[in-house]
Amino acid sequence: MINLSMNKNDLSGQFGPNDIRRIQLGLSIEQLETLLGKPYYIKSLHGLHRHDCQNPNPMLYASIDPQTDIRITVNEFFGDTNYCCSGNKREKEIKCVSLFYTKPVKFSKSYPMFWVNLDSNFRVNSVFVRKYDGLLGFKGPYVYSLTSENLEEKKELFNSLFD
Repeated sequence: MINLSMNKNDLSGQFGPNDIRRIQLGLSIEQLETLLGKPYYIKSLHGLHRHDCQNPNPMLYASIDPQTDIRITVNEFFGDTNYCCSGNKREKEIKCVSLFYTKPVKFSKSYPMFWVNLDSNFRVNSVFVRKYDGLLGFKGPYVYSLTSENLEEKKELFNSLFD
């Protein structure tokens, strides 16, 4: 039997809101992995292509396991200089990725999505936690965000997503 009234989460490690709050901008990927462990998967931060791109290259999407070296995975993907358009060339030069530490949880009333964006030097440049609806698939509010411009937190909601 599926209990649709519960909030659930699927975390890549044993961490909670206080661990996420310890993430600082500029933290290296190694420091981030020491704090949180490995993410579930990584994706390109953007999917830049020109509007007239005829044959777009795929975005980076890679599952991560404990042995994966994220730097090597990202550098191999972005090292391919077979650009499909000028937008794709810029994308590969920027080399920004998102590390996802949660997965969608179907048939849950709500669940957190938590990701960390890295810059081209493999340093944290932003952190986000957002509430999602597991029944209807709607994106809910951001409950935590850390960027160079500001820090925002909806403390009660943020904490409740990880109970």
